[in-house]
Amino acid sequence: MAAVGDRLYLASSMRVDVTLLRDRLDRWLPGQAPPVQSGSLSWELLPGWYDDWLVIDRERQHQVRLHALERMSAWYVSAERFDDAIEAALQAIAGDPLRESAHRCLIRVHLAEGNVSEARRQVDRYRALLVEAGIPTQLSSRMYELMLASPNPARVR
Repeated sequence: MAAVGDRLYLASSMRVDVTLLRDRLDRWLPGQAPPVQSGSLSWELLPGWYDDWLVIDRERQHQVRLHALERMSAWYVSAERFDDAIEAALQAIAGDPLRESAHRCLIRVHLAEGNVSEARRQVDRYRALLVEAGIPTQLSSRMYELMLASPNPARVR
């Protein structure tokens, strides 16, 4: 670190974990195993610190994290590593409980395992969250397609 007046600067030799993580995720090619474990994505950018400039960077990091977790879940399903797929999907849901794409990830895992009743329960949980939040409970066409494409289509209301 270097200080000039009232400003701090990172030395060029310093490495920033957020930048390193984003670089690894940016180089992650389709079909490849995740470059990091889902647990390494569970941190917040500068927790407990508030500055106006930080709001956008926190949201950017939050979105990078959620997209990476959803992508990890999909990869783990393709590798039939269902426990890891469930963990990544649950972390994405915890990161944003009303995010439909995160719930679809968990539903895909259940369907891939042949657990149609668990997939149906997850749809119902998601719908209940929407009701609780006062959001119209109309499911997206992607959610309907997912449920109807299951080996044993669950009745979707």
